[in-house]
Parts: sequence; C-alpha cells; structure tokens
Amino acid sequence: MPVTGINRVNPTNFFSSLRWGNFIKYGVFADDREKLRVSVHNAIEKFTNVFNSNIVWEEELDGDKLAKFDRYVIFGYSPENCGEADASALGPNTIFLSPYPEICGKDEPMALILRILGFTQLIKRHDRDRFIKVNWKNLDPNAASQWREWYNLANSTNPIFKVYDIRSILHPSAISIDA
Repeated sequence: MPVTGINRVNPTNFFSSLRWGNFIKYGVFADDREKLRVSVHNAIEKFTNVFNSNIVWEEELDGDKLAKFDRYVIFGYSPENCGEADASALGPNTIFLSPYPEICGKDEPMALILRILGFTQLIKRHDRDRFIKVNWKNLDPNAASQWREWYNLANSTNPIFKVYDIRSILHPSAISIDA
C-alpha cells in the first residue's frame, strides 16, 4: 500500500528526487508478519509526514519478485536491540525493528529509514552532504552552534575524525519532532 505525506516544516531541504528514486519497494518478513507490518507502516507514515517526503513506499508480498528490483528494503525484527539498518547501493537494504518499541525511542524506526537513505556515519555520507542545506532557524540554537563548531572536522582527512559525529544535526535525536 503506498504511503503519502502532508506538508510540514522540514529541518533540512531533504528532497528524495535529488539523490534517491521516488519509489521504494519493500518486504515484511517475520513470524508475526501482521504485527511487523503495522510497525513498518507507522514508521513509513511518520517518516513521510515529518520530512514531507515524496518517496512512495509499496509493499511486495512475494520475496522472489522483490529480489528482482535493483534496490529494495527488507523489514524484519531485531531480537536483541532497538533496531539496526544496513544500507546498500544495490540490492537489499535491511531494517530490523525492535519487537518492543515501548522500550526503545519512538523515533528509532524513522532513524533507521534515514540510515538506509544515506543519513549515516560521516565517512559514508560525504557524497550526499552536498544536497543538504541546513535551515538554521529551524534548529535549536545549541544544535546550530555545535554544528558550526564541528562542521570543518567533517571534511578533515585526519583519521581521528573518521568517527560518528554525535553532534551532527542529522543525528536521530536531533531531527526528531519529539526530541
């Protein structure tokens, strides 16, 4: 079932058409498929609404048909943590949601979707950053000052800075409307 969005103020100029296709096929695979399907639908709907995304997500029930697409997402359950995601330029991208969302942050599924779309560690997102324009007025003043202070480190060739930038405005807790 396709999921579409409503208008919201975006913290960035994130437009899927600049970097990713506007159509993503996905599959839901778990013992309790219906429960996971509801979680996936809620995560996609929240992502679409928060970012006013024009990406259309469509579930494919047949795994063999799904595997024929160049790029697709497989949703499953993560047995031991609050979720994880593995991004791939071709083939399957995997998102494992927590079966216990009440324990994990309610925006964790949305953060996992961002991860497969390229919002990830600095060393993995260099080619995508040129498409992001920060709207400073939509950020908390502390987040804006931290980003300005650490921004030059993102482009450093010094290996000490090739780690996850916890002060990045793209960190899941910073982009959450519930933060």
